Amino acid sequence: MRYPVHVAPGRRAFAFVATLGALLVAPREARLTIDSSQTLWLSGMRVTVSDTIGCETTHDYPSDATVNAAEASQKKRLAAASDVLVRAYQHFLTGTHPWTRDRQWLAQTATPLTPSQTLEDDDTQVKNTALRRSVGFSFGGTMIELVVKPDAPSVAVERLPFEFLLAQVAPGGVFGNAADRDALGLALLDREALNQAQLDPNYPYAFCAVIASAANDPSLLRPETDALPDAPQARYDESLRRARIAALASALGRAPLDATLDRIAALPNEDDRALTTRLLILLSPLADKDRAALRVFCRNRLGTGKNADWLREEFGALLQP
Repeated sequence: MRYPVHVAPGRRAFAFVATLGALLVAPREARLTIDSSQTLWLSGMRVTVSDTIGCETTHDYPSDATVNAAEASQKKRLAAASDVLVRAYQHFLTGTHPWTRDRQWLAQTATPLTPSQTLEDDDTQVKNTALRRSVGFSFGGTMIELVVKPDAPSVAVERLPFEFLLAQVAPGGVFGNAADRDALGLALLDREALNQAQLDPNYPYAFCAVIASAANDPSLLRPETDALPDAPQARYDESLRRARIAALASALGRAPLDATLDRIAALPNEDDRALTTRLLILLSPLADKDRAALRVFCRNRLGTGKNADWLREEFGALLQP
């Protein structure tokens, strides 16, 4: 189902694209679930919300009424999020904050994209070749794809989602405003929920609520002084969690980098040391003194295993003076 472009005086043009899929050959009433999504195209990014309609367990099967209600809800959520996301984008692109290293690689289009301008279209359909490349992450329950320039270094593309999120902590960002968070469907975490968060650098979406929560409650990132658990696996898991929380705290300027590097160096598993160091590099604004400290750490304290060597190769140029 495709919706037309609407243009109002003095407002952005945008288009909604709705897709339904799941057992498409069967009548709607016979399907157990339907996946419904809608996309909002904005300058420099595209935004998608999706829902699974129906539940096999409860036998609450999709119907015309439930599908129509979901689509109406998606339109409302996209409309509410659009103004917030435009401000978040502009703040990241032009605002005053430390995470500016890679924003030069954003490909901001002069006008909003249209449904025919997919990132996979060829040059005959899309004049701006930058539309061929994007980096995606989740903003609350909303999927964001930032359009990046085709020649952007892979390291910059990896860092951009984290930089975009971290920039929203600075004055002028959207994480400090409750109404903006509500429009994005972004709920703050308490200490218990933060402790359960999976801080894996391969999944930027996991950091959205964590970063927003840390912006509003700095105590969440204070170093923990409680004794570690006695059980070996629980002890190790807690040490790893604390090291990753410390990496975020250092990136936000709330914990000294040398103490965080000591936490990482104390991890006995070399792969986890490499992964946590990678997280720290992806999050950090990489001021000159921090690059120097990370360069020494990677050379002398990271280890000699495959993942450590890979990390040095991946980020070696980035950490140079």
